Amino acid sequence: MVGKNKQAEIALKEIFATRKVQKSYIALVKGHMKEELFIDEKLKRDVETSQIRLKVHVDERGKASQTKVIPLHYFEDKDATLVQAFPYTGRQHQIRVHLFHVKHPIVGDMIYGVEEEDAERYLDGSMSAEEQYEKTLSSRLLLHAYSLSFNFKGVDYTIESTVDVKNEFYTLMKG
Repeated sequence: MVGKNKQAEIALKEIFATRKVQKSYIALVKGHMKEELFIDEKLKRDVETSQIRLKVHVDERGKASQTKVIPLHYFEDKDATLVQAFPYTGRQHQIRVHLFHVKHPIVGDMIYGVEEEDAERYLDGSMSAEEQYEKTLSSRLLLHAYSLSFNFKGVDYTIESTVDVKNEFYTLMKG
């Protein structure tokens, strides 16, 4: 989102900073997620055990982090579930880490759900696209920003993606 002028930009940044924007994402996760989850786990950058500086993990010493996840459709032939995720906080990699933590990593995730050495090779560009596809079951991370809802100057806005994510993700997943 972009403000039309500096004043609008400042106001929009404030809405995001004060968490007055409701966001939702669609993801394809490994396994059969049968019921709605509310994940309330603190997140912290993993500087102690990981060589990957941007990696985050669940840690009691971390910052409060909450995500609601609703299963939408289970693809039995691929053993994968399409989910909608609602992050109530805005932590780095929050949805990815929370889903990995509950044993449903996002298909195509080359940071969470793969060996550390593989993540490092991916990040430094030394992993082939074919190997990435083999290790994660997709050529890319199957996580899509789906909607934003907020109030700006007394007007309620909802912006939703028009992409057919269900079919797109099904096609992109190996299997």
